[in-house]
Amino acid sequence: MTASTANPASPLVSAAWLAAHLDDPGVLVADVRPLPMYLAGHIAGAISLDVGSLRLPASDEATIAAWAAALGRALGAAGIGPERTVIFTEDISGTMAAYGVWLLDVAGLHNGRLLDGGLRAWVGAGQPLDRTPVQPEPVALSLTLDRTVLATASDLIAAVGEAPAGPELVPVDTRSAGEHESGTIPGSVHREWMTNLNADGSYKDAAILAADYAAAGLAPAAPVAAVTYCAGGFRAAQTYVALRVAGFPDVRNYAPSWGEWGQLPDAPVAFPDDED
Repeated sequence: MTASTANPASPLVSAAWLAAHLDDPGVLVADVRPLPMYLAGHIAGAISLDVGSLRLPASDEATIAAWAAALGRALGAAGIGPERTVIFTEDISGTMAAYGVWLLDVAGLHNGRLLDGGLRAWVGAGQPLDRTPVQPEPVALSLTLDRTVLATASDLIAAVGEAPAGPELVPVDTRSAGEHESGTIPGSVHREWMTNLNADGSYKDAAILAADYAAAGLAPAAPVAAVTYCAGGFRAAQTYVALRVAGFPDVRNYAPSWGEWGQLPDAPVAFPDDED
């Protein structure tokens, strides 16, 4: 198996690609749906992985350090290391599978991919499901976080204040219209995460995504860094993947998102309905 086979360049893989490589020893499928759904039917050989338990609650350095240690333990226990490409699956191209991709990016592994269209696409392509649970084979794992894909509250507070050094940070609010209108990070581009998808639950084509975000005021041109956020980092991860598909060179997930921002006394809040 070549490196290009094991690590497709896109953050997405198709059902056809996965079917062709399912037996490759360098490919691991991680089903991120709730355990009862996994037990009711999953892709053969897939492990069950609870990425929801790996949420980063805050972006201060002490919390990030403790979270990184816990992340390393959890990934190692799941048998996830640098040697295998991990294909995250759920029903569609959803938030939890995308969070898995981002987790492996921030973990410095960069070997996570998302099954585009999820199990809906897999079954639609005539591929079978299995009900046999798979026990992970743990690996020893030592992580060095890739901080280039993680934004912190301090980063964003500096960005919305006086112009910071380095690339301009543009917040991308992936929440619903109601959430956005009730308070947002100043300067945010608002585009709800579901708009990244086709009706069948797969991601839109790269050119369409790029055009959609350009129309919303965000174009894939350096030195702008797109910083996605939502309430807890999961919808933000789905847009993180969308922007990577669209060709944005610098995308970061503010993973603690509004769950942290809304509690910080020095974090500014804008109200779109009050703007002229």
